[in-house]
Amino acid sequence: MFSHRPVWGWGLGTFPTVYPGYRSFYTNLFINEAHNDYAQLLVETGLLGFGLTLWFLVSLYRHKLHLRNHRVELGTDAEPLQNQ
Repeated sequence: MFSHRPVWGWGLGTFPTVYPGYRSFYTNLFINEAHNDYAQLLVETGLLGFGLTLWFLVSLYRHKLHLRNHRVELGTDAEPLQNQ
């Protein structure tokens, strides 16, 4: 599926519609999701959407690490609303 539309993908939410044409076995079961969220994201959004999602997750993680390290330097290691 990915190899047929690698850049743009098939579109969000189209996996259950597109997958039956690519499966290699017969089943009368409805398959609405891939076995792997990242594989499904890659198929549905292509390299552009997958790359943007990875960029967002890495940026979010790096920002959290920066905030955590900044709190340690200031001597306030606790999370802001931790005791409530």
